[in-house]
Amino acid sequence: MNLLADELGSWGVTMGQPLSTVRGLGVTPAEIVIGGKVTRLSDKLAEAVKTLRNEGYVLEVSPQGVRIASYDPRGLVNGVCTLLQAIESHYAQTFELAAPVMQVVDWPDLSVRAVSISLPTNRWGHPNDAPVDADFFIEFLRRTIVRQRLNMAVLIVQQAMQYDSHPEVSGPAAWSKETVKRIFDTLRRYGVDAVPLCNSLGHANWLAIPHKELAEDGDVHQFCTSNPETKRILLDIYQEIVDLVKPKYFHIGMDEVRWKTDQLPEEQRCKLCTGKDKRDIFADWVTMLHDFFAKQDIQVMMWGDMVLPWHNGGPPYQLADTIDRLPKDLIICNWSTSLAPMSSYWFRQHGYERVIKSNSRGATLQEQKWCVGNMMGIWAKTPWLTEMVAHNLEGYEPLPSGRAAGERVLPGAAPASVAYCGRPGCCGRQARAHHLAAGPSSRGDSAGSRGTGGPCPP
Repeated sequence: MNLLADELGSWGVTMGQPLSTVRGLGVTPAEIVIGGKVTRLSDKLAEAVKTLRNEGYVLEVSPQGVRIASYDPRGLVNGVCTLLQAIESHYAQTFELAAPVMQVVDWPDLSVRAVSISLPTNRWGHPNDAPVDADFFIEFLRRTIVRQRLNMAVLIVQQAMQYDSHPEVSGPAAWSKETVKRIFDTLRRYGVDAVPLCNSLGHANWLAIPHKELAEDGDVHQFCTSNPETKRILLDIYQEIVDLVKPKYFHIGMDEVRWKTDQLPEEQRCKLCTGKDKRDIFADWVTMLHDFFAKQDIQVMMWGDMVLPWHNGGPPYQLADTIDRLPKDLIICNWSTSLAPMSSYWFRQHGYERVIKSNSRGATLQEQKWCVGNMMGIWAKTPWLTEMVAHNLEGYEPLPSGRAAGERVLPGAAPASVAYCGRPGCCGRQARAHHLAAGPSSRGDSAGSRGTGGPCPP
């Protein structure tokens, strides 16, 4: 309901007819109904509702109105996204702001449809960049995450927020805590799980640059886990984020740990880590972070490359040996499939039930047997500019280009059923659209002249 009202409002449209939500009770689906004369679902559609998978929905548009039915709130959001998509497509062809008559039964094949993206004030160490307006970024997320039927956004926080516990970590363009909370709350309002990500161990520049005393072997890409200050400061920051956004999931990173200990003379190596096996360092650190979040009923996500023998888990430190030492309820984000196509299956064989294919445009039918989801990676610093896309890297996108949940038209139901328009002053021909809205359109003169008040298109 929030998404529908907000999107129509952004088009300058005022609803000209009743809009209501019916909450489901027990085995009864919830519904969104637009129009005062909407009839009940046909018997065929009513039967289809009973067989819906998670987050599935039924959408029916007739000249009398619109009905969206689902057993869960996220399914209603998906139905609204399809309705808005159909309205936009219809408008592009006819300059008529209306919903084409149709019947749709749709559901997602994967339970997690995600994207990873940095808050723009994180900046990857570019303090001279111009600040980004939070409202602009929220609108970008609505267009490229919510409207694409994605249900999870992994947001890199790190130095993007003004911390109370450790203000020295905050970047020069960091947003206030109130602004960061508003971004997380907005995504949740639209049914999207918002997941904070703060890298730990590898990609530690965000913490080891302001605290160079924590750098491992003098390299700010890693921090030293043997220094008790590392744990104290990191957990202070993690807790501050948790207290602010109250996440269901937390992503701890853990990818691309680039230790160079074996290449350094002994006098340049970290004295606190002397004699420690890197496998013990890695496994103990992951377990400590997992337990920290588990006590707060927060589920932990991490990248999988460091424990894959075919990616970054091989020589010289052989971190793949830790695969059976880590907690099995970790959610593994596997971005290594281009190097190891069977890696998601390998994780499942080692007892990890939740694997998300990552930095990926999609999962094949075979991969869907091994993965609970797919996550695109948006690593461009200004992802709203299409010029920033790295075309040669699979899954690295300026903005999600593919639909996350394919529509399935109910077998035997025509996409546009036949009924008479019946609008005063209209042509009286057979209608193929429900005139959804009343009021001015924000799409220019052509929309105003042939928009909601105009005749049916030829």
